[in-house]
Amino acid sequence: MWWANTRIRLVTVAWRGTTTNTLSDAYGLVPAFADMSGFYALLVKTEDGHEEVAEALTRILERGRPLVTTNYVVLETTALLQRRIGMAAVRDFEERILSTCTIRWVAEALHRRACDRLISEDRRSLGLVDCTSFEVMEQEEIVDVLALDDGFARAGFRLLPGTGAS
Repeated sequence: MWWANTRIRLVTVAWRGTTTNTLSDAYGLVPAFADMSGFYALLVKTEDGHEEVAEALTRILERGRPLVTTNYVVLETTALLQRRIGMAAVRDFEERILSTCTIRWVAEALHRRACDRLISEDRRSLGLVDCTSFEVMEQEEIVDVLALDDGFARAGFRLLPGTGAS
C-alpha cells in the first residue's frame, strides 16, 4: 500500500526545562487532526474523496507534520470499517494508518467538556465524537483536519483536502 513505508516517529524531548510529547511543541511543526471521515475515505478506494484524502495525507506526512486523532475517532472508525468493509480494513487501519498518528486519549474532563458542548450546540446532526475532536483541536490550536465532514468547517476548522493548505 502507498503509505506502508511512511512513519512519523514521535519523541519526548526536553525544551527549555520542560518535557513535551508533541512534535509541534518541540520543533514548531503544525499538526493536523484526522477524523473518521478522512480515515474512511483513505481506506475505502470506492469512497468519494479517496484520492484527495490520500494526496492530502501524503503531503502532511512528507512535510513531517504530526497527525493527531482521539481514541473516540479510532473507536468510531474501527466500528464502521468492521461493519461495512471487514477485518482486513481494520487491520490496515490499526497497523498502517494509526502508526502515523498520535492518539489523544479522552479523559473524564475532556469528555465532560465535549458533552457540555454537544448539549449547548443543540444540533441533532452534531455528535459527541466530533465535539470531542473540536475540544482537542482548540486545546492544541490545531486548525487543519483531514476530513470530509463539513461540521469541522462549520466549527471554524480548515478541511484537508479542499483548501490546498496541507
